[in-house]
Amino acid sequence: FPVFDSKGYVNFTLMPGEFGKATIKVNPTNQGPIPEDGFETLTVVFEVADYNTKPECTIPPEIAVVENSGPIIFDNFVTDISVGPENERAQHMIFQIETVNTVPDLFSSPPIIDAGGTLMLTTGTDRYGEALLSITCLDDGGSLFGGSDRTNATNTILRVFPMPRVLGLAAEAVPLHGRAELTVHGKNFGSDGGRREDSDVEAGISVIVGGTPCASTEFLSDEQLICHGIPPGNGHSEVAVSISETFGTRTGDQPIFRSGSLSGVFSYTGFLAGGQNYLATGSRYFPAPPQPEQPVPIFVNGSLFGFNESGASFNPLANLSQSERNLMLWTALCRNDSNFRSNFPEGNLSIAVTRMCANSSAFFRHDIFCTLEPVFSNLSVLSQYNVGSNLIDPTCMAAAQEEVDQGRVLAKIESRPLGIAGVVRSMQVLHGTVYVGGSFQSGSEPSIVNVLSCRNDGDENGLFVRSVGHGVDGSVNAMMNHQGLVVLGGTFTSARSLSGHTLQSGALVAWDHHEQEWLLIGRTTIMGSIASLLSVGDHLVVGGRFQQVAGEVANNIAVHSGNVSDPLGWHSFEGGLTGGHVMALAGESVSEFYAGGSFTMAGTTKVRGVARWDGVAWQRLADEDCVQACRHSGDQYVCAESSCELDGPVTAMASTGTMLFVAGNFQTAGNKAAGGLAFYINQRWNSIQAGVRGSVYTVALIRLDSLPEVRDGLRITPCLYVGGEFDRAFNADGSSVAVSNIARVCLDTEQLVLEGWEPVASLPSSEPVYTLNQRELVL
Repeated sequence: FPVFDSKGYVNFTLMPGEFGKATIKVNPTNQGPIPEDGFETLTVVFEVADYNTKPECTIPPEIAVVENSGPIIFDNFVTDISVGPENERAQHMIFQIETVNTVPDLFSSPPIIDAGGTLMLTTGTDRYGEALLSITCLDDGGSLFGGSDRTNATNTILRVFPMPRVLGLAAEAVPLHGRAELTVHGKNFGSDGGRREDSDVEAGISVIVGGTPCASTEFLSDEQLICHGIPPGNGHSEVAVSISETFGTRTGDQPIFRSGSLSGVFSYTGFLAGGQNYLATGSRYFPAPPQPEQPVPIFVNGSLFGFNESGASFNPLANLSQSERNLMLWTALCRNDSNFRSNFPEGNLSIAVTRMCANSSAFFRHDIFCTLEPVFSNLSVLSQYNVGSNLIDPTCMAAAQEEVDQGRVLAKIESRPLGIAGVVRSMQVLHGTVYVGGSFQSGSEPSIVNVLSCRNDGDENGLFVRSVGHGVDGSVNAMMNHQGLVVLGGTFTSARSLSGHTLQSGALVAWDHHEQEWLLIGRTTIMGSIASLLSVGDHLVVGGRFQQVAGEVANNIAVHSGNVSDPLGWHSFEGGLTGGHVMALAGESVSEFYAGGSFTMAGTTKVRGVARWDGVAWQRLADEDCVQACRHSGDQYVCAESSCELDGPVTAMASTGTMLFVAGNFQTAGNKAAGGLAFYINQRWNSIQAGVRGSVYTVALIRLDSLPEVRDGLRITPCLYVGGEFDRAFNADGSSVAVSNIARVCLDTEQLVLEGWEPVASLPSSEPVYTLNQRELVL
């Protein structure tokens, strides 16, 4: 309490943190006589003013955001907020921000901090850089009597990181199994938008193709990256650059993720298709799975259980033997799941062809949920299952990355914009470059005339399409890789080089990729037209409509052997093919190959549109059953020899060596209904199922073999792809399949039989298919 001395001074000590008014009654006294009326009581009023304590707060020295992120909220941006001691708790805190921009229009909504310390801001569109935020914490206690209502200003560096821009790509034509390299051009690939280009950048940056990262990403500069080991993939795929790093060497652990992408340039190529104004890449097709139905059977304690309509549980595999389980085929249809997507390149909805097997490890993680659909419709099991980590013991699900036994992925073709007007009639791939021939021109590049090249190169405006020399002066009907050259055949007579020189080529010319120049095969000009080419080893077979080659009578077919520059390498085939011309060639050896067309004589042998060269002479392809039946019938009119072959010309063909597939303008093959499609095996003609409704222009044998490293133990099934202008394909059992100008039948290569028709998806829209690449694509 206050103590007054004799001189009137008062001594007291205030209670810490207390303030306000106190009234004290003071009774004076002395050491002498006391007055009769006593001493007058004094009233003393003490008033202790409230001294505002300086507020406190903690503000980070730096923060980071990514451009174009929309409204951004930093919870707990300001921490350790205090307006003062307990007696000041009723005060309110506010935050004053002074922004010093280093980039104009960095903010579309300026930074503000609410009473709880949450920072809110919105950056300007496509704006990035740094801003200095000078932040002061204030309370409403005032500054009377020397109090303080604010902190010293604290500076925070706000960094707006740029999104990486993918502006261009450069890569070869990439097969489905990937592996090649991809160069990505753009900007803002470095940390802090390219201001720090050191070794730690590479660890947090990744090139992602079709949703799957490359095996490794090499950081060259803020504007260039290299993807080493393109992942396996499928079809047209987006290429993205993803940067993940921990921001701030001074503050610690704020993760920053940013990415940019480019679509419409990169595509995996399993095969090629062409038609009016377009080139298409072919690959695997994964249709969206059906939605699961209830009830859904589940795996419980390693066993597969289901629920029937009454709700009782049962094991749908209980009645199947172990061998039946091992042979049973399934297609796994899985929903969009981040964990599952990391294992498959398809992105959204994925399919893996699988089979039940013994003594293999489980493939699916426990947190992956899939539905299963049996390939065989006659199996008495439910069609949907929830796959757990514990699978049937001793059987399991083993991943089969490609076509296994009778289970196969479907196929699709996707158009690539070339900017041409006209028809694509031929394609080949060499040195990672796709060469396209036909009768077309480019509206933007005058040097693109009837032939062009492209790779997985392009930018924001689309695929780069390049001229091959300055083109040729007529249609390119056939292309073939031969001894490191791209050989072209057609109706042209000259080819023009980049230098402007014109080579009088006749109907056959070769393009030297390395020298970027045209040259003649065997230094010889073929006058006429070329419709088909076949390269086997150092032999190049040419077929079409021409009379002579190198001064020798050839009659529509000839072969060049040895070095391509040797003028003595040209030879004919025993009188050639006459009575028409050659439109198709197929085979694996110059001593045994097939020719198709409209000819009626092969050397001195009468034929009907198709013949086989056996290395010595031409042989007709007659149906032996038909020949024997005719010999016994004696009916010379019905059983004329020609009726045991084809009754019209052949326009396209493909061969496995054992089986010959033909398409053309014929209705019977071996005196059997064929409808323009047939195959020849064991000296017998057979229809390809029951044909198609419409016209067939092209056929090709193709394997969608995307992962060659898993071939061991798997049977990669080849399929015959048929292109043209037709809308339905008919099976021998009377069933039919709706198709859209392209379809396939696959081969059982052990039984040498054809399976049923399957549609090939044509994306984004269906156009007639005039040509398919004639051999399995080799890159």
